[in-house]
Amino acid sequence: FILEGKDNRIENVEFVSQGKGTRPESEIILGESLDHAVITGCKFNGNLFNAVGSNMNDVKDSPYKNSPWRSKIIISECVFKGNYAHHLYFHRIEDLIVQSNYFQGSKLDSIRLRQWVKTSNIAN
Repeated sequence: FILEGKDNRIENVEFVSQGKGTRPESEIILGESLDHAVITGCKFNGNLFNAVGSNMNDVKDSPYKNSPWRSKIIISECVFKGNYAHHLYFHRIEDLIVQSNYFQGSKLDSIRLRQWVKTSNIAN
């Protein structure tokens, strides 16, 4: 999925990936100018680079250095398993809430917050 625009919601979807795990493969990509998105009750099990991701961390990975901010992103009550490099990999986001999720078995790290992440709340 590519989420763009305003007021998006993905609820109770199970993702089982068959990708190669190369950058920047993601189950859900947070597109430019995303305003208010909720991802809740979902299950992720795969081997892609990210379960949920936005632009990568530098100009080499993403030419969108001056792209619009993604804002008001909520990820809650999801289960992340599998051989992802990162379950959550974010760049250029403000007002991020990650709450009551379960993470198991990433290759590198479950949550990676890169450049230009403002106001994040990670709980439970």
